[in-house]
Amino acid sequence: MDTGSSLLWVQSRPCQFPQCLNLSPRYDYTKSSTYTPLPCSSEYCNFDQQPKNIMCTNFVPCFYKTTYVQSVDSRGHLATEQLMFRTSDGGMSVIENVVIGCGRPKRKLEMEGQIMTGVFGLGFKKTSLARRLAKFSYCVGNVKDPNYGYNKLILGEEARTEGESTPLYLINDFYHVILEGISVGETRLSIDPNAFQWNGEEETGVIIDSGSPATWLIKEFYDPILQQVQSLGDTFLTRIPKEKPYLVCYKGTIEQELEGFPTITFHFAGGAELVLDTKSSFYQEQPDEFCLAFLPSYAKTGIATRLVIKLVHRDSIHSPYYNKNDNVTVRVKRAMESSVLRFTYLQNKVRRTLPDNDLQAEILPSTDSSVFFMNISIGQPPIPQFTVMDTGSSLLWVQCLPCKHCSKQFGPIFDPEKSSTYFSLSCNSQYCHYAPHGRCNFLNQCVYNQTYIHGRPSVGILAEEQLIFKTSDEGSAAIPNVIFGCSHENGNFKDHQISGVIGLGSRKLSLITQFDSKFSYCVGSIFDPYYGHNKLILGNGAFIEGDYTPLEVIDGQYYVTMEGISVGEKRLDIDSNTFRRNKWKKSGVMIDSGSATTWLVRDGFEALRDEVQSLLGMWLTRYWYNSWALCYRGMINEDLIGFPVVTFHFAGGADLVLDTGSLFVQLEPYAFCMNVLPSESSGDNITNLSLIGMLAQQNYNIAYDISGKKMSFQRIDCQLLEE
Repeated sequence: MDTGSSLLWVQSRPCQFPQCLNLSPRYDYTKSSTYTPLPCSSEYCNFDQQPKNIMCTNFVPCFYKTTYVQSVDSRGHLATEQLMFRTSDGGMSVIENVVIGCGRPKRKLEMEGQIMTGVFGLGFKKTSLARRLAKFSYCVGNVKDPNYGYNKLILGEEARTEGESTPLYLINDFYHVILEGISVGETRLSIDPNAFQWNGEEETGVIIDSGSPATWLIKEFYDPILQQVQSLGDTFLTRIPKEKPYLVCYKGTIEQELEGFPTITFHFAGGAELVLDTKSSFYQEQPDEFCLAFLPSYAKTGIATRLVIKLVHRDSIHSPYYNKNDNVTVRVKRAMESSVLRFTYLQNKVRRTLPDNDLQAEILPSTDSSVFFMNISIGQPPIPQFTVMDTGSSLLWVQCLPCKHCSKQFGPIFDPEKSSTYFSLSCNSQYCHYAPHGRCNFLNQCVYNQTYIHGRPSVGILAEEQLIFKTSDEGSAAIPNVIFGCSHENGNFKDHQISGVIGLGSRKLSLITQFDSKFSYCVGSIFDPYYGHNKLILGNGAFIEGDYTPLEVIDGQYYVTMEGISVGEKRLDIDSNTFRRNKWKKSGVMIDSGSATTWLVRDGFEALRDEVQSLLGMWLTRYWYNSWALCYRGMINEDLIGFPVVTFHFAGGADLVLDTGSLFVQLEPYAFCMNVLPSESSGDNITNLSLIGMLAQQNYNIAYDISGKKMSFQRIDCQLLEE
């Protein structure tokens, strides 16, 4: 039964397993004496769905196609047929000449794991039986009780229309009503009634539907309900953190824990009310766990169907660190120096000279060593924060009051006591187990201790809070119940601007795992301060497109398998095992957002260096910068015209193609260097680690599908990505 569609269709022959349920007998219209096909000239036929190369006449059948969620559709032809219904009193009722679809679904149609043989559409279009009979009503009891046998659908004049009434509007295939407000107990929530109205946009208004057990609310409605429920429930109930942070769940049973909990009332135009008791506002997820039955609309396909966040480069004109007196040379040298520090840290981590916990080097919360930043706000009311983006770590943390040994920062320090959406996690939380050096304090709160290579650690409380991200279209998106570290003790960072770090690693506490383990980023020219289209995309809306290569996650770091390097059409003579990951040899190729420079193990670097040198040495003069950098006198945009591209080849056939702007950097106004360095130049002769830096990744959309264990490279101008 579906009030969101108007066609009644059933699978019919010829329809083969597995697309169709393997029933016997399956409906065969050729053997039915009451079956009549409808021509495409019928009033019930949608002309736009007919084959374009066939003239529509009374002798041509009417084809249909209807699409549902998850790329499931049904297609076939329309007909009229006799339907027989089993009535609630055990009898039978017959309706003649009902419009049906003889369907062949593209995929199995499933609802909560149950495969169905068709859909009974109760919408209001011409093909709907409900429209023909003018009225219908349904009455359902406890949808979670499999033994409840009194659910009913009543069609036609016998439909019960007593009780309070409210206007009904038929818009875009759905039944809309006007919701004027919501109350929890005697408290009318502060919600703008205009927010409920349909404004002509397809995804606005309030729909009443039979296909979803949960109630979905946009942010303006969901947040007030959530805050009211939490203010009541968190005082006497034990909250259970969930991997899907928009799920609000508590320990116990509804009957025992919610006795006396107020009803939630939806107020509709005309005075009608829908009063929800605890069994309609909550559902029993497990024998000892129940959850709120309201969900934010952005959670339908994960936390957010598509969250596009603007990334700010350290040297961008949009960055608080932008210095108009810095030229390209200053920016390049700063990036190269910070890349050395970054790569040294990652080598140390691979060597296991650091603890096994998720760590960050001291260099991360520093403007001189970070590549990209994000503007976020935290809490309610929201407090702005300027944070570092880092794929090499997994914890999201910000400085919090009261703060001991904390740095001054750009903007106010977050005070959890003043936020209505802050929720500290207890030691019993499943997430406390994953906290760096997690332990309990005397208040039974989960304390984390994020250590660094040098200096003070970041120490604080693991908690949940609402985050508001600044999106690439200059708007904002709020995500509730994000797990983060509320840091009360931090190192004294020299730049006095950074307020925290957003770790995009793959471990349990990472923001990424809270967004269905998918994200992508796209960056343009990282040394162009005026480029403003750098993006981070979180959740199921991330662009997982382009060429694929297997992705391996080790200790929260991202590894890919590089198989070779080409310069132009020439494949370099490099042993296929040179870049292969081997945990005993501490080898492999890591992809990272914290280093602008690319680092290659000796054999790979020397092969690339020698080939580049053989091409440039004939007409350019070497420039000495240090013993391991390959530099020449000249300018990239003048002296490297016609230089061949360098291609990194990865397993699965994916390629990362580097033009001169991604392979070289203008170190001085009169000299440039290859931005690929040997791994051993950092002083580490133990690991065989290679790393793909951000300069090599520019002008690509780099997509991480962690659960799918794959990464994709899509060469594109980031400005062209759909918003």
